[in-house]
Amino acid sequence: MGELIFVLTGLVLIALEEYVFTQTRFFWLGGLLPLVGTVLVLFIVFKGFTTFTLRDFITAAIAIVVLYVFWGNGHTHYQKKVKDEEKKMKIKDIK
Repeated sequence: MGELIFVLTGLVLIALEEYVFTQTRFFWLGGLLPLVGTVLVLFIVFKGFTTFTLRDFITAAIAIVVLYVFWGNGHTHYQKKVKDEEKKMKIKDIK
C-alpha cells in the first residue's frame, strides 16, 4: 500500500510540474517543486527520522531527477510556445 501511495503522489507531482508550474513565464516557479523535494529528502535523510535502504535512496534520487527533467522540459516547451505565438503575431502584422 505504501508503494501505491508513493507512485500516486509521484504522478500527481509530475502532472503538477508538467501542466501547471512550467506553463508560466516565471522560470523559477517550475523549479520550486524540485527544489523543495530535494531539500525535503536531504532533511529526512540527514535527520535520521527513519532507516532507509539502498532501494529507498535510489527511488528518491530518481524521483528528484525526474522532477528536474520535467522542469527543464516544461520550460523549453514554454519558450517554444512563446516563439510560436510571436511568429503568429508577426504574420498577422504583415497582413
